[in-house]
Amino acid sequence: MKESSTLSTENAEHILDMVKDEICKDKGTSEQRTTSLLLLMQEIMAVYRKAFGEQCPFEIKSYTTRTVRIFRLRFFGDELDPCFDGRAHDLHHLIKYGQDIPRWSYKDGWNEIGIIVPRTSSTMGVLRFCFEHAHGYKTQLYIGFFVQLIGAGFNIAASFFVAQLIVQYTDSAIAQATLTALLIFACIMLEELTICISEWVYNKLSRHILEHIQGELVDNVLSIQTASMNTHGNSVFVRRMTDDAETLSTGLSSFSDMAIQIASYIGTLVAVFAVSWQLFVFESVMLLILYLIQTWRSRAMIKCNSRVKEAYEGYTGILSEVVQGHGDIRALRFEDRITQEVNTRMKASNSSKKALLRKRWQYRLVSSSVLNVCDLAFMLLVVVFLALGMVEPAMAVVLYNYHTRLGNKAVFTVMSYSDFSSELRLAGDRIRSLIVSREFPKEEFGTKHLEQVEGNVEFRDVVFAYQAKGGLLKPGKQVLNGVNLTVEAGQTVALAGHSGCGKSTIFNLLNKQYTPDSGTILLDGEKLDELDKESIRGSMALINQYPYLFNATIRENLAYAKPNVTDEEMIRVCRICCIHDDIMELENGYDTVISEGGRDLSGGQRQRLAIARGLLCDARILLLDESTSALDNTTQQEVLNAVRGMAGNRTVMMIAHRLSTIVNTDKIFFVDGGKVIASGTHEQLMHTCDKYRELYQAEQISATY
Repeated sequence: MKESSTLSTENAEHILDMVKDEICKDKGTSEQRTTSLLLLMQEIMAVYRKAFGEQCPFEIKSYTTRTVRIFRLRFFGDELDPCFDGRAHDLHHLIKYGQDIPRWSYKDGWNEIGIIVPRTSSTMGVLRFCFEHAHGYKTQLYIGFFVQLIGAGFNIAASFFVAQLIVQYTDSAIAQATLTALLIFACIMLEELTICISEWVYNKLSRHILEHIQGELVDNVLSIQTASMNTHGNSVFVRRMTDDAETLSTGLSSFSDMAIQIASYIGTLVAVFAVSWQLFVFESVMLLILYLIQTWRSRAMIKCNSRVKEAYEGYTGILSEVVQGHGDIRALRFEDRITQEVNTRMKASNSSKKALLRKRWQYRLVSSSVLNVCDLAFMLLVVVFLALGMVEPAMAVVLYNYHTRLGNKAVFTVMSYSDFSSELRLAGDRIRSLIVSREFPKEEFGTKHLEQVEGNVEFRDVVFAYQAKGGLLKPGKQVLNGVNLTVEAGQTVALAGHSGCGKSTIFNLLNKQYTPDSGTILLDGEKLDELDKESIRGSMALINQYPYLFNATIRENLAYAKPNVTDEEMIRVCRICCIHDDIMELENGYDTVISEGGRDLSGGQRQRLAIARGLLCDARILLLDESTSALDNTTQQEVLNAVRGMAGNRTVMMIAHRLSTIVNTDKIFFVDGGKVIASGTHEQLMHTCDKYRELYQAEQISATY
């Protein structure tokens, strides 16, 4: 694609339509992926239109390689990088949350923007990915293929002996026919033996590949940005780490099976050629036509398969929510509405599957019709050869036997390969998107390492907005609007303010769950963006209001924080958090298995256990985000006093459910309107901050009732 024009609105719309048509050539590209790219180009053109006017000369070219499609946009004018243009707010958000990052350069008066879009994986590309994950087991792959190849030789030999047997039957050669029958039996048994051996070898190989792929996927999922994790449902990740990984794990063995089957068909074709070169040409042309039909079918089915998987992910996602939220659903009488939503998604899933099956049968009808026509043509051709004396009657029977081996079985193999290729490529794309795609952006850390974190924290003019819910890429409401605060090492401070003012967001930014849109966060005087993961996460323990506990024993849940924890340490920390007595009342004490999410514990027990787990991390900075909200006043005060006492020279930052629990902290930051509007001790804020005083007094009044 190549086009030159100006940046008028009409020309821009025409260009975007051309880009859309270009992308749609790749059947596996999702609609969301296409929309994301078109929005990005639209915003880039808008930036240059505002800067240079609608008559700005503009060029666009696209190049296609085996793995990517490259779009190169050129704008004539002064040097202007759109990624750093202060007016391009929507473009900044697209770059932060979108799937494509534009690369800008300036040369000879032209601003050049390059955008690289990955193409749908090829079958061989996915197989190479599988082969890379067969490290240490590649010898088994070669052994399995070699054994299969021997089996194919026995299969071809059996076909040859069957042809001889037919001739011997017609000649009444009893002795020869008996020997040939025994040879056929031996070939079949040996072929079955090779099948058993190769399947055993391939099963070991597939399990090994599955372990490696799933291990890599788990690592990648755990490094995906929090915003992306929250945007996608659990089912999106679970299905890819299970079903799609399983598909890839069997890719090499399935491909080997089909390669061997094709080899056996080639052997049959050679046998046909030995009898009649004319029929060999006929059979070859027939197989070529059937292959082209199945290739056409495979390309058309990719997008249908993608829609089926997306719809099924939506359906399994709501089922997961039904299981996890069953208590609230029943308590609030949501059964009817949830059932309606389940039915809606189930119908959408079934509808996509019906569409897929309908297309499959349409293409299958075409294939079977072509095959039936070829069968008729072959039979008539053999009749002509018999009439002309070109073949003997016995050889005609042999040729028909060869044709039946090539016809239906070849069609089945080609269809299987078509389906296999489609499923493999789709699974490869979905897994590749988890690993490398900007659809699931990974967390980014710097390289600077702090050997010893003191615990000094500073926010400078930090601005942040979450991604809009329900919108594809538009920014949501701004939560922080220029936050400034300083916490010295060893201090115990608190963040106070009305619900939704951004207190938890400050913790999430400090822990690098999210990155600010602008401004700077410093840890011990170093920019947070420049520090490595260990310096940040290894120095902090973030304990939130709704902690997650694993479906494991209490001992194992605590040991996640410190694998080598001793019983003495575990008990000491649990006593500090006022949870030890509760644990000992359970049937198996610390070896009691708790349910997923800790649903069989009370809210207060979950929070106290989570605080104990956080303390075992031995972090220099403790971030307590309303982590005692489910506790009564007395227990909450005991836990917080114990935590502050244990903290020593650690930095403790708290968001408290009740202001009465933070009155003794070294400093309180009052957050309002996305900013810290006041800071100081409780007594200072009571005199200098009207909003803090009103909030505290309102809490005291409500506590008397």
